[in-house]
Amino acid sequence: MDEPVLEERLIIESSLILAKHYLDAEGAIFYKVDEHNQDALINSNINIPKQFVDKYNGILQAYDPLNVEYFLKSHDSTNLLSRSLQTKPKSEPYKIFVNQCGINEIMEIVFWKNNHAYAGIALTNPNEHKKQDYSAIQALQHILSTSIFRNR
Repeated sequence: MDEPVLEERLIIESSLILAKHYLDAEGAIFYKVDEHNQDALINSNINIPKQFVDKYNGILQAYDPLNVEYFLKSHDSTNLLSRSLQTKPKSEPYKIFVNQCGINEIMEIVFWKNNHAYAGIALTNPNEHKKQDYSAIQALQHILSTSIFRNR
């Protein structure tokens, strides 16, 4: 593995560990954003069921109320699955599936540069109080985007 690829992998793994521990989440997913195809390409994860990753990449991404299409339209940087399910009834298959995987909540943090989304981190079952602390979440996003992802 060449040095830039190894360095990127270490940056991604460090980002997942930091975000997971910062929000006391059970799991974390790093994905690259493909704006053209409006896809999230899962690159790495910690403590995420394999069936979740496989089915998400296969068919469930279209039902995810916080998919890339949503973020590209809204230009939000963060959101919670529980918040978005209230306004998107077509997402019921997704909700059922994530619950079957032991996931009750997902917090999404999307990274933007020059008005383009390039990556995101999804955190599963974050701490109930920490997921409500908007200033702490903004601080985490800022730390990750300016320090860890500074070369993107």
